[in-house]
Amino acid sequence: MSKLYDLNDLENFFVKDLKDNIKVDFPNESGSVEVEKTIISDDIFLYKNSFNFKDDVSLESSSSEEGLCINIVLDGSLKYTDKILDEQTNKCANSMFVKYINQSQSLFEVNKDSILKDIGIIIKGDFLQEFFLEKISNKELVLKNYEKNISTNFKTAQTNLKTKILAHEIFNSPYEGELHKIYLQSKVYEIVFHELSDILQVNRLKNIKKEVKLTKEDIYALQKAKSLICEKRFFLNLPKLSKEVALNEFKLKYGFKKLFNTTPGALILEFRMLEARKLLESSELNITEISKLVGYKYVQSFTTAFKKRFNVNPKEFIKSRKYYY
Repeated sequence: MSKLYDLNDLENFFVKDLKDNIKVDFPNESGSVEVEKTIISDDIFLYKNSFNFKDDVSLESSSSEEGLCINIVLDGSLKYTDKILDEQTNKCANSMFVKYINQSQSLFEVNKDSILKDIGIIIKGDFLQEFFLEKISNKELVLKNYEKNISTNFKTAQTNLKTKILAHEIFNSPYEGELHKIYLQSKVYEIVFHELSDILQVNRLKNIKKEVKLTKEDIYALQKAKSLICEKRFFLNLPKLSKEVALNEFKLKYGFKKLFNTTPGALILEFRMLEARKLLESSELNITEISKLVGYKYVQSFTTAFKKRFNVNPKEFIKSRKYYY
């Protein structure tokens, strides 16, 4: 059975106290928690956390910490329960989440002989208002959740390579003193920029898709575009196809996904490859001539696409002709 501890004594440190670091040792040498706190700006705070457990441990924590939280796990794993939402997730190395929170009640469950390292970035105040809340379309819902002490989850995912590298650089800063703080500031701002930009981009795309409506004229144009591809009268790229049916590229892609459950690019590629295979089997044309006929400027690009589609090189495939030249 795991031992249950309460981390609420850390409340003042996380929210109010301006000390640089703190260490908490659990009874009976069952484990410890070390936290290094850095004030990046008036509105941005960084926490570097190291958890070392010798026993199975459960940690209960409640906090009135508020703001947008970016949490990135560098090493180790634990089971995390949001007791307000009654949601359970597994946090493991190279995973992350971005949440807007007011109050939190959490349970952390960790197995014995495990080490967990993560960083947390809290953004609040004018910075959060100007660069995030004023730019998202679901601001009203976020604020309603906030008033009810419910977290709004903006992102739960594997950490992308850029953010992963930055997080490790933050945790393993090679500097001390003022240079250390400047180093951390630069890395934290870079993570904040990348993560907020990513969330806002996803937010914008969702709104665009909600607003898109296909008219009868749009549907006719989409069906015409599909016919042009399938009839193989000529092989179009996306810009040319868009111009041919008088439909912008975004609506062309969106409409194909909506009506045909594919993309124009995927359909064009499929018919290019089928036509190429037919010509390689039965015509007297060489590979260079065939690649141009199916719309490729460079033979190497055609060869790469053909091999990926049929798992064989065009030079080998051409030998299947009844009469090989």
